[in-house]
Amino acid sequence: MTTFFLMVCSVSVIFFLVFLWQCGKPMRSAKTLGNAFRPTELISADLTAGRRTLAHLETQMAEFLGNHQRSASLLLVGLVLVSTAANVKA
Repeated sequence: MTTFFLMVCSVSVIFFLVFLWQCGKPMRSAKTLGNAFRPTELISADLTAGRRTLAHLETQMAEFLGNHQRSASLLLVGLVLVSTAANVKA
């Protein structure tokens, strides 16, 4: 179990190192992009669509939890008990 935990930690550290390395790379200059890309229009449209999507997901989750409150709470308690039992054995 400890080996699996260490493997997951090392993979996540490697992922974040690669992610930060890619973020630190210099972006292409504006000369290579040309006039075909208009970032202000696209970014504002994406932000609005993202907010709508997140609001829709939030309402769906609230409806689901409202209808299945007992099942969701039993699932949460079960997950806590299983994780506690796994930590006690280790």
